[in-house]
Amino acid sequence: MFVWNTLRIVVDPMEFFLDSQEDDTWRTPYLFALQAIALLSLLTPFINYFGVSSNPLTSALAAQMSGYVLLQRYFLPRFGLAGYVLEGLIIALMAHLLLLAGTFVFHYIFRFLGGRGPMLNMWRAMCYGLAPTLVGFLPFLGILGGVYATLLQLYLAPRILYRVKEGRAIWPAVLVLAYAFTRYINGPQ
Repeated sequence: MFVWNTLRIVVDPMEFFLDSQEDDTWRTPYLFALQAIALLSLLTPFINYFGVSSNPLTSALAAQMSGYVLLQRYFLPRFGLAGYVLEGLIIALMAHLLLLAGTFVFHYIFRFLGGRGPMLNMWRAMCYGLAPTLVGFLPFLGILGGVYATLLQLYLAPRILYRVKEGRAIWPAVLVLAYAFTRYINGPQ
């Protein structure tokens, strides 16, 4: 089911998000997100171990890039190879925190922009929008996965689920992508 849903989200997101409204529970989107986060939390340290750094070109999630910075600065010097395990745990923890915070903040932003519906709509957008990030540990596909995930989470899904006008719905995604571009073009702080 996870692979099938991932393909549906990536290939035909409009149809997927329309269908997702039939499920009235927070559990189904969370289980999808949990599987995606688990895969990224396991595969990213593995790829990092073999010399591929987590940076804006090779990573789709801010959690991956932040985890890599912590790995390089603190975990490897102090814990050696066990630092990679800590990196995976940090990625999982940060991804969960970003899901929760993003759901809360962007729900109110889309409501302010004229959207209608419960916070469950944003939860769906944030959880299922992680699908493109599954390429986020592969060199040069990470940036594409990250941009596509942002567009799904902050433009397409809210436009469908909250019924926000297109001209208003695009602004959160544009602002987040502009911030990410300027932040990561300057490198880690």
